[in-house]
Amino acid sequence: MAYIEYFETPVRHEDGWCSDDACPCDDTPIPRGTGYLYVGKEAVEFRADARSMDALAEKIRRMEQAFEKSVVLHPSVAGGVLICEQAARRRGLDLRVAARDAAYWWKTGLVPLRPTPRDSAFVEVEQTETGLPRRPARRRWWRFWRRAPRAEPAGVSSGTDAAAEPGVRTFEGKTRRCLNCGSEFEDEAMECSACGSSRFVWE
Repeated sequence: MAYIEYFETPVRHEDGWCSDDACPCDDTPIPRGTGYLYVGKEAVEFRADARSMDALAEKIRRMEQAFEKSVVLHPSVAGGVLICEQAARRRGLDLRVAARDAAYWWKTGLVPLRPTPRDSAFVEVEQTETGLPRRPARRRWWRFWRRAPRAEPAGVSSGTDAAAEPGVRTFEGKTRRCLNCGSEFEDEAMECSACGSSRFVWE
């Protein structure tokens, strides 16, 4: 059996929901300990040198210093994404492995440092067919960035939304710029239209 390396991510203390922006489901509830975990190539590459939460925070701090801007990572870059069975099937994942990874993450907070394997039958069909259905536009990205309520630092104003929900960071009036090619993200888009990267900074 091959040795698997892992990286650390936070674990929810309550039930989750399908967090795949490409899934057409209506936020399918996922009870604790269940579901499927999707780990993409970008997460593996980004977390390879930041496997603990402390190391991740330090990496983001260095990026913010280098760019002199706030850095906000999409969840698919920061770690694994908890998804429903419909989403796992649409992505052609190996359901057995994705379910096992999800169960292990719920227990330990650890995500395997490798992309989720794909089902061999799905890959075979994808390589022979040409008209695969287009995925819906990405949505609900803001939900992943809500934090537990906390007091705002003195002198910091984050607008009316933050007043209603303390600790929620807002970026009203700012734009997102791709960390890879420097292009500006389109409204509501979660991938750069120029290079396809999901990494960006606010400015």
